[in-house]
Amino acid sequence: MRRRAIAFWLVQLLLRLGYIILFCFCLGLAIAGLGFLVYQARYAGRIYQGVRILGVEVGGLSRDAALDLVERELGNDCLPYVSLYAGDQVWTVSPRALGGHLRLGEAVEEAWSLGRAGVFRSDLKARAKLLWWGYRIAPDLHIEPGSALVYLSQIAGEAGHPPRRGQLWVAGLQAHAEESEAGRELDIGATREAIQWRIRERLGSSSWDRTPRIVRHWRGQVPSTTGFSSGPVEVGLVFREVVPPLTEVEGAREQVGVILSSPLMLTFTYQELQPDGKVRTLTRRWRIDRAVLASWIALQRHQTSQGISFKVGVDRDRMEGFLQELADELARPPREARFDYDPQTSTLVMLTPEQWGHSLDIEAAVERLAGACLSSDRQVDLPVHLVPPRVTRADLVSLLPLSLISQGQSSFRESERGRLQDIRLAAARLHGLALPPQTAFSFLDNLGRVAVAGGVSE
Repeated sequence: MRRRAIAFWLVQLLLRLGYIILFCFCLGLAIAGLGFLVYQARYAGRIYQGVRILGVEVGGLSRDAALDLVERELGNDCLPYVSLYAGDQVWTVSPRALGGHLRLGEAVEEAWSLGRAGVFRSDLKARAKLLWWGYRIAPDLHIEPGSALVYLSQIAGEAGHPPRRGQLWVAGLQAHAEESEAGRELDIGATREAIQWRIRERLGSSSWDRTPRIVRHWRGQVPSTTGFSSGPVEVGLVFREVVPPLTEVEGAREQVGVILSSPLMLTFTYQELQPDGKVRTLTRRWRIDRAVLASWIALQRHQTSQGISFKVGVDRDRMEGFLQELADELARPPREARFDYDPQTSTLVMLTPEQWGHSLDIEAAVERLAGACLSSDRQVDLPVHLVPPRVTRADLVSLLPLSLISQGQSSFRESERGRLQDIRLAAARLHGLALPPQTAFSFLDNLGRVAVAGGVSE
């Protein structure tokens, strides 16, 4: 009986303990449910506790109040300065000058959405984590393209440099050439993206805290307002290469070197009949020095499908002007020979040798000279037209023996001395004159100038 009583007593005790445990469990559920309802009611229109936006606590605030708070605490002045660099050049500017601003409205919306995904279990878990750990939100940064364009365009000229085309020029007696060089141009869009990325990197990303909130409060750890490290954000400017049109200068430089390699020699070889009847070969020479050649060089750019090329030529107008002066020096009219005739021996006695006329062909000379400038052959034979006299020695020799057509005599023995002088002068001018066939004889034309300066007495 006693054992039964003890067993009964134990069963009753266990039942009572079970009732107590069940009651406590139900009470706990009721308290938890009530607490959940109270928590829900408290934060029905507010952000849950444990949320920070760049160190600013926004838990327990409505969206409007949270936005007002973060705009007041953060704004755009909290952003670090930006140090733009390109080599040794540095420009320091505030993000505001670049049109940069934090998207605080989006950050507040993100804070509001925490624990409100619409799935009870995940929302409950998120709210618990917010209470225990806390969550830090890093707002997004946006830089207005227009404002960034204005500022970056101002420094684009200092930071970049235009491409340099190949150059060829003549200085003194030397040809100088510079090859093409690529330039660089500031890529404003890519630079703006780089600035955004570097500031976002400094801001960090949204994440759960690693230290429980209660521990932070116990240690007195107060999160910084922004979480930025000191010092400006360094951003390298982004450039794109600007390639100039391909310019070929080396070949043209070699051609200029050929032109200026040595002076040009102009030659004219001709034959002259001497008074003794012998023919003598004569050569006249003119030297064109390198300074004159340098003044004739003409450089022209030509655009081709593959780029730009230099064409080396000569200034034909200057060359023609030079040759015109030379033509005036060379020019001479033809002159008929003068002979005396010995009827006893039927031979001609030359008084004055015949002379062929010279006339420089300027157009042909320009072509020869232009070709010689770009050639290693530095001697040019001038193209000279030879104009024969109307009557040559050969013409008269073919008529030998000559016949006397007529003659006249006049006595001036008693004339005055001045008249005698004039008659001798006129006779000397007309003596030995040969007239071409079908030619009218003009006494005055052949007599020449009649003046005291020419030996006439009066």
